[in-house]
Amino acid sequence: MIAGALLAAEEGFEAPHKFLPETYELLFGFIGFAVILTALIVFAGPVIKKALAARTQKIQDELDRSAAAKASAEAEAARVKADLAGAEAEAAGIVADARREAEQVKASQLALIDVELADLREKAAGELVAMRARSLSEVQGSIALRSIEAAELIVRRNLDQETQYALVERYIDQVGRMQGV
Repeated sequence: MIAGALLAAEEGFEAPHKFLPETYELLFGFIGFAVILTALIVFAGPVIKKALAARTQKIQDELDRSAAAKASAEAEAARVKADLAGAEAEAAGIVADARREAEQVKASQLALIDVELADLREKAAGELVAMRARSLSEVQGSIALRSIEAAELIVRRNLDQETQYALVERYIDQVGRMQGV
């Protein structure tokens, strides 16, 4: 063919139509096309059908796997959501328990503080009574001492020495009885 084309090019061959080939070329071309098409349909057709069927089956298998994976993922997501809801409920329960325990601890601490305050009040009242008694005793002692000093001055001026001794002895006896009580 190449040789024929080169020969035609040297001789200056021109086709009858610019765009259409010769009729016999069309006829041989059509017959050749029909033979090749028939061979393709007969021999390649089943192979192509089998390949297309295999590809279709492969795509269907992938779709089935992806649907199964999607269903599995959705089930896992639902399980995780359920676990999360359970965890949230458990956390809420723990927080509620902690609040109850905190209230109990608070109440027990307040009760202990009330007991301690009552003890401190009792101690303070006892100390107040003791301080009052000491103060009264000191005041009585101070008044007694001043009274004695005043009495001594008066007695020294009016009493003789024997009477003074008797009065002092009587006073010592009275103080001794007071301390013994």
